[in-house]
Amino acid sequence: MKSLNEYLIESLINESAFMESDEVINQLAKYIHDLFVNKSDLLSGITKTYIKWYDDADEQTIANDLYNCNYRAITYRYGKKSAEKSTFKYSEPKEKVSEVQILKWLDSWQYQCSERKNPGKPYGFIYELIYRLETKLSHTNNGYKDVRRTKEYDDATWD
Repeated sequence: MKSLNEYLIESLINESAFMESDEVINQLAKYIHDLFVNKSDLLSGITKTYIKWYDDADEQTIANDLYNCNYRAITYRYGKKSAEKSTFKYSEPKEKVSEVQILKWLDSWQYQCSERKNPGKPYGFIYELIYRLETKLSHTNNGYKDVRRTKEYDDATWD
């Protein structure tokens, strides 16, 4: 039997918005969780309400929020409804990816979730995190270089 995520990916494969892969959701949940565990400077300046949402959250909670926001945007856009609430089973990522890859996946996730007027709980947090991560990656010892105009960003996968 196919999981809900597999069904949605298959049924929406030819449409412009899609469900992010399990790998992307897992990687983003791990990255966000680790930001809080390590008390990353990227969190400074993010709206306090957003920080409270994830300050003590585990990877599963973060993954559920990312997945559900994506699911709601897809069902809103294409009108597909499910009798069951969507769920996601977090799995520890097998390998660590670069922050540039994380940024591209955050960009992709944000794009996929931007359909609704009120996209949901993690959207505002991700919006602010993208800005801070982009700033960090664009300001180097050699000055400013827009990370989205680099080969590494171009080579990173969208999903």
